[in-house]
Amino acid sequence: MRHGTRVLVLALLALAGTVLPASAQGDTRSTLIVKVVDEKGVPVVGASISIRGLNGGTTTDQAGEARLGGIPQGNRMVEVRRQGYTMRRVATAFRDGVTVSREVALMTAPVELDTMTTVARRRSAAEQERRAPRSMLLVKVVDEKGAPIAGAYVTVGGVEHGATTSGNGEARLDAIPRGNRLIDVRRQGYAYRRVANEFAGGDTVRREVAMTPAPVELEGIVVTSWGRNMSLVRNGFYDRQRRGFGASLTRQRLDEIRPYRTVQAFRYVRGFMVMPSGSTDIVVSSRGGGMRRCIPAVYIDGMMMFVMNARDQADALNMVSPDDIEAIEAFQGPSIPAEYNPMGRNCGVLLIWTRR
Repeated sequence: MRHGTRVLVLALLALAGTVLPASAQGDTRSTLIVKVVDEKGVPVVGASISIRGLNGGTTTDQAGEARLGGIPQGNRMVEVRRQGYTMRRVATAFRDGVTVSREVALMTAPVELDTMTTVARRRSAAEQERRAPRSMLLVKVVDEKGAPIAGAYVTVGGVEHGATTSGNGEARLDAIPRGNRLIDVRRQGYAYRRVANEFAGGDTVRREVAMTPAPVELEGIVVTSWGRNMSLVRNGFYDRQRRGFGASLTRQRLDEIRPYRTVQAFRYVRGFMVMPSGSTDIVVSSRGGGMRRCIPAVYIDGMMMFVMNARDQADALNMVSPDDIEAIEAFQGPSIPAEYNPMGRNCGVLLIWTRR
């Protein structure tokens, strides 16, 4: 009996010895250290820091600093909020086991002081709107001769999802809140169309939208006036544009082409192609007909995003809304600026500068 007990104790000790603490196994998650300041560089205390898509968050201390750990690898949007300041979103790339440091400047904003009555009324109105019956839109898109247009993308103001027309030019959108809303229709090679329509709630609306052909501009280099964006001046955008390096799109050009996703804007950038990859679209170099599938790197506001494959690139590009972009640059081959090509790759580089 004593011998059996001794064997059991030794077995339990051996088993316990094989279980290492988490720190000993090696933590592959990333850590974010962020410092929040105002427009004068003074630390902002009590700012809320969170990462979109992840639970939890933290607040800045007396030095305006905060620390978040356990962040999975990938491209993520860091959100910074503080009452009295405009909220900031900063795209950030996280790699396994790497500590990322960011400084975020907040701009002051007027503080809205709501009474309890006003808050209650808003909550009641929001609850009534949530419970109200939703409408359905059946739209048919045709050209100037009445022929159906396939592949047109249809969106409705206030509705997050959109729909693409089928071979017969028809598309359907459900769950549209009541009210007077704008219907936007886009298709490469056609002039953008916007029509207004009233949705009563619980009804089915049928619309036919005719589109007229428009020339597709392939160049993507825009000549700017003297009215220049100071943020673009500081990051060297105009200098690179003046020297003819790469291709670029400014805010004015983006307003003209009105891409519904950021990746679609690169259809108008010389030297690059937008190609399907699974359930999404990606940007590849047009050299060799785009068949090499060489994935360009992506930088957002000067920070290199995590791009290891086609899905990573699509997530990084579409993390930023086209409405939040001030300018786009794209480089390939010898024209790639050295500061955006530390690894000496030839697949190209895509730069996105947001409105700040």
